[in-house]
Amino acid sequence: MPSLHGEALSGNSIRDRARAPTTAELAGIPWLGALTPVERRRAEAAIVVGEAEVGDLVCRVGRPPTFWFGVIEGLLKMSNDNSQAAPLTFTGLPPGA
Repeated sequence: MPSLHGEALSGNSIRDRARAPTTAELAGIPWLGALTPVERRRAEAAIVVGEAEVGDLVCRVGRPPTFWFGVIEGLLKMSNDNSQAAPLTFTGLPPGA
């Protein structure tokens, strides 16, 4: 199955598709404005954009989170994609949520 650290449907991982954020993307992160200048520079230096494709698994239940995730564009669907039960969508997170 595709995952943040595994292979995506296209054959490369989200990490492989990671890039630096654009100025416009940084401007769209509301909490950056609440940081001190030092904190903001540190946060901006650490932010990467990983473009998830349809079907990529970003995180899984039972595994500790490795990253903080934010949605820039599109919709992050949270669901139970368990092969032993019917798929169920819990919520969808839009940009800025």
